[in-house]
Parts: sequence; structure tokens; C-alpha cells
Amino acid sequence: MQSCEPTAPEHDLRLISARRLLAAAIRMYFSGEDELAVDVLASAAVSLLRDLGPAEEGRSAVAHSLDEVSGLPLLMLAHGACIELSSEGIWPEGTVLWMYYNAMEGTPDSVEEDLREFVEALIPLAPEPRLAFCAGWIERLKESGTAEAISIH
Repeated sequence: MQSCEPTAPEHDLRLISARRLLAAAIRMYFSGEDELAVDVLASAAVSLLRDLGPAEEGRSAVAHSLDEVSGLPLLMLAHGACIELSSEGIWPEGTVLWMYYNAMEGTPDSVEEDLREFVEALIPLAPEPRLAFCAGWIERLKESGTAEAISIH
């Protein structure tokens, strides 16, 4: 009897694919793209992630029902699943999403100390400038590969 668990190459390919879909969805979200398109990409990422990881771990990040989950909560669900299933850490889009989420929640103390000032800078901004600010952060992080690329000025 064959196992339903993906092989290592299949697992890696699904994780890479899900992460790329999610990164694109996050970039689109911060660029003010169509909400349905963002949700479709994030849902596709969650679908790829749903079957990854050993069953005994409970697949906590993707075990939630996707019914009526959209926008930022869906992106955070997919982001959590990627972090849970990957050993590579957070990538630029994920870093900015995490900071944005904590700004929206008013919880700057939830992020690493060296990134807290950036979250605090987001909190007072109106929605459109906040999204544009995050879109710019992603581009600077991708270009430099470090958190130092973020400037609050």
C-alpha cells in the first residue's frame, strides 16, 4: 500500500510553490490589487500546504476551515502554515506582512525589537499610505536581502 504523504521532492516543490503563490498574493495585497485575486492566490497556497507535514503534528496552521476567511486573515493563515512547514525562516513579503498585521492589531511588542520602530511607524498611517509603505518595504527588502533596507523616513 502506498503512502499518501508526499515524497521529499514533492514536499519541497509544494512548499516552494505555495510560498511563491503567497508572496505574490502579499505583494498584490499591499499594491491594492483586486481582493478576489489576492484571495484566490492565498487560497491556492493554503490548498498546497494543507497536506504537507506529518499527520501527528495536527497541521495546526492549515487545519482551519477556509469558509469565510479572506483578506488579511487568509494571508496570515497561509503565512503561518509556511513558517510552520519551512525551515527557511521568513522571506521579505512575510516579514512585511507580519509587521503590517501587528500594526493593524496595535501590538508592536509582538515583533522583534529591531523591527518594532517600523511597526510603530505604521500604526498612525491611514490605510492607503500604510499599504503603499509596505509595498515599498517589500521592494527594498528584496533588493538588499536585509531588514536594514527598511527606512521609516
